[in-house]
Amino acid sequence: MIAAKHLKSLFPALQWIKGYQADWLRPDLVAGLTLAAFMLPESLAYATLAGLPPQAGLYATMLAGLAFFLFFSGRHTVIAVTSAISLLLASELGAMSGGDPQRYYWLASITAIYVGVIAVIAHAVKAGGVVAFISDTVLAGFKVGVALHIAVSQLPKLFGIEGGHGHFVAKTAALVGGLHEIHWPAFAVGAGAIALMLLGERFLRNKPVDLVVVILAILLVAFTGVGQMGIHILGQLPSGLPDFGIPPVRARDVDGLFALALACFLLATVETSAVSRTFANKHGYRIDANQDFLAIGAANLLVGAAQGYPVSGGMSQSAVNDKAGAKTPLSLVFACLLLLLVALFLGDAFRSLPEPVLAAVVLMAIKGLIKPEVFRDLFRVNRLEFAVAVVALLAVLGFGVLKGVLLAAVFSLLLLIHRAMHPLLGILGQRPGTDNFTELQNDPEAKRLPGVLLVKPYGSLLYFNVDAVRGRLLEMVAAESHPPHLVLYMGAVPMVDLAGARLLGELREELARSGTVLRIARVNDSVYQTLRALGLDRELGIDASGQSLGSVLKQSEATAQ
Repeated sequence: MIAAKHLKSLFPALQWIKGYQADWLRPDLVAGLTLAAFMLPESLAYATLAGLPPQAGLYATMLAGLAFFLFFSGRHTVIAVTSAISLLLASELGAMSGGDPQRYYWLASITAIYVGVIAVIAHAVKAGGVVAFISDTVLAGFKVGVALHIAVSQLPKLFGIEGGHGHFVAKTAALVGGLHEIHWPAFAVGAGAIALMLLGERFLRNKPVDLVVVILAILLVAFTGVGQMGIHILGQLPSGLPDFGIPPVRARDVDGLFALALACFLLATVETSAVSRTFANKHGYRIDANQDFLAIGAANLLVGAAQGYPVSGGMSQSAVNDKAGAKTPLSLVFACLLLLLVALFLGDAFRSLPEPVLAAVVLMAIKGLIKPEVFRDLFRVNRLEFAVAVVALLAVLGFGVLKGVLLAAVFSLLLLIHRAMHPLLGILGQRPGTDNFTELQNDPEAKRLPGVLLVKPYGSLLYFNVDAVRGRLLEMVAAESHPPHLVLYMGAVPMVDLAGARLLGELREELARSGTVLRIARVNDSVYQTLRALGLDRELGIDASGQSLGSVLKQSEATAQ
């Protein structure tokens, strides 16, 4: 029983298979076919971008999905070769390989194995909580930034013009500068595909419209004169399977790849987590970030052993998978099996697929990621959260996906630290005719007690925030017309460290010199034990009961009289 439970937790796919419903098969199969049609040309293009033979991308995407499926905790995320990792490899491996193409290929495979090992270690030490620092607010900006990145990379294919390279601004400038060279037959095919898919969304909901459009496009090019009008098509595909094994490289090469592998792992983690959380939030299910480290590790280990290169969760691929109606991760398996068939037997079947149609599929898939209302709501509710989302958006556009998300995550972390350094101090008042106390700024009916300044700190009192708390409390006391009885209601203070405990003792003495009495109410056992260990419990008038607010207020009223 224990072994079976452990297997289910280790292999989430077992739960999907056990509870699989017959009516999920058709949408998963359709999504798999649509996904394969999208991933096929993209995997070939990204391999070339990485400086590798086209089949390296095909093998990597095909094998990664099969391993990823077994361990991944989500439903819609697709793992594949991505543009960011491809560019990262291209920028680093050239010098390491010394201009030897075979050595370049081997180093890319070793990098994938290295990424897999790092991911498995991260899973073993349960480091999944680290990705939680990328907040949902950051994801709001991330999704829009990634969608815009994808759009400027796909629109040139739709228009039949040369696309730009580099960052978002450069790609956008190239797109705008090339609009006068639009290839009208290519644009007509792409725009027609978009029109058909839009009509399908309206009149044929939950039907495989995208797949039908892809098939129609292939037939159009193959059996009419459209293919002679200069429209870019997929072309001939390589055939055969890779040789499995560890590439023959020297030990010093492995050492030199560590920094690159660590960067690829970090990129894969951030991208996969962001993509997974996007679709988990959309469909209302939970993911296990630590378990997903194992999925990333297994995928990269298998890919590296098959002479592929590092893979990661992809936003555009996952968007296509979701848009095509995937119900379970089996859609990814179906897509990978189809890629396997293509690699073995069906290369010619897709050679006539027009690139503008693939661009149309992607553009339709990402349009749901751009939601201005999310930014509107953030602006209304919390300006700081809105700023985080905008920083995430601008950072992704300005610095790329990895640097952009990391910069936004750092900004979120700094915001979290700022809040911890400046815990909220609420002034409480009593609701007339009751024993309830609420914050004055939130409850207009609450009234201050005469001669008493009742303050409720929200958060722990620790070494890095004691100066801010001290300064704010002294400002509150100084603002009173007469020296008040300052009562600190500690019910929302989970802990105090040495500096926090000493703050209370020093604050009591400092306030006493100006005629203000400090009293402490409602401390929990942890705080009491810390104060007791320092001998501050008697000095502050605290005992093991924790000092109820009512008793402390009575003491203050009696002293005031």
